[in-house]
Amino acid sequence: MGSDVATIYIVDDNAAARRSMEMLVRMKGMNALVFESAEAFIELGDYDPYSCLIADLRLTGMSGLDLQQVMLDQGIDLPVIIVTGHGEVPAAVRAMENGVSYS
Repeated sequence: MGSDVATIYIVDDNAAARRSMEMLVRMKGMNALVFESAEAFIELGDYDPYSCLIADLRLTGMSGLDLQQVMLDQGIDLPVIIVTGHGEVPAAVRAMENGVSYS
């Protein structure tokens, strides 16, 4: 995949949230690839080394934190940012222990 422009992977099961994040990323001059599930993102399998992942905490199916754990287990070494409209202290602690940026 590689290019001179960063790729931001966006995983959110809410279509409006995906579109908003995608538009913001593209307005900043970066590539955006969107996925409606963590499982769809994992199926991609070929990740741009100049990329990062923005994932919703609460997803249908695998959660954003579960996705981050699968990435660790599979050796997928990308920065991860977890976003949520539902802040939960235990989830924040788990995310930070695994090296995730949490907002």
